[in-house]
Parts: sequence; C-alpha cells; structure tokens
Amino acid sequence: MAVAEWFRSLDPESYPAIASGVDALVAGGGDQRFAFGVETFIAGIASRIPPSAG
Repeated sequence: MAVAEWFRSLDPESYPAIASGVDALVAGGGDQRFAFGVETFIAGIASRIPPSAG
C-alpha cells in the first residue's frame, strides 16, 4: 500500500490532523518530504526550549 493510500485509510476521527493534511504530507518528492520532516522535527524541539531570560 502506498503511503498516501495508507494515510487516507486512517480514521479521520482518530487522526484529524493527518486526515486534513494528507495532500500536504505526500506532496513533492522524497527529498522534499524528508526535508519537511526534518524541519518539522527541529521546529518541535525548538518550541520546547524556554525563552532565555535577559
């Protein structure tokens, strides 16, 4: 099963973010999707760093 088909087979009530963003998740080529994943991962980590006092 292709990734897009697998994402579309998920229950939208259980996975609303994936269901609403399937097209964005599978857009572009493999390199673009990989870069998007890395950028999203780093942004998530960065969002957990408390602002520095000063």
